[in-house]
Amino acid sequence: MLLVAGACGRVNYDALADDAETDAAMDDCSMFTAPQLVAGVSTANSEFGPTLSPDGLQLFFHASRPEGLGSDDIYVSIRNSKDSDFGPGALVNELSTANADGAPELSGDGLTIYWSSQRDGGQGDGDIWFATRASLSAPFGPPTNLTSVNSPADETGPEISGDGLTLYFGSSRPGGTGAINVWRASRQDLGSGFGVPVLASSLNGIADI
Repeated sequence: MLLVAGACGRVNYDALADDAETDAAMDDCSMFTAPQLVAGVSTANSEFGPTLSPDGLQLFFHASRPEGLGSDDIYVSIRNSKDSDFGPGALVNELSTANADGAPELSGDGLTIYWSSQRDGGQGDGDIWFATRASLSAPFGPPTNLTSVNSPADETGPEISGDGLTLYFGSSRPGGTGAINVWRASRQDLGSGFGVPVLASSLNGIADI
């Protein structure tokens, strides 16, 4: 299931909205209201990893549901306005497979989505993939393996910075301090590929993330 908490009267879905108004509201206070169930989205099955489009009208998440293609799939729930409830989540077929697909993350403009997947064609047990779309109302294009950040180990949980230039993710690759650590990869501009990932040392310990 998915939960939501408001900050100073504003709703913040997993603190993933990147608009300046939300950021300003968060700067004014640090107390959240009690979490509430996102009723239109949540079911008796498992729903995780919400990411909100910049207009606040699309909520992507991964779920394990009977109608899915695999153990975990990517879903999207849509609402007509920020004052409306989200509708039931719909399977995003172009991003889901018979293997596990999860942890979706939208870019700041909502036109690129990153997620972790165990689909065929990857480099390891799980890889980071991405897909793009021409507008917020358009479907996503074919998934692409983010080869520059993946390894024969397991990569999961991508998080992209608001400017789209830094990607954080979890990986079990050698060189970490625990079984799974936070790594980051950067690029100079949106038209460039991500460079070689480096360990985000200040975010890691000896335990898993």
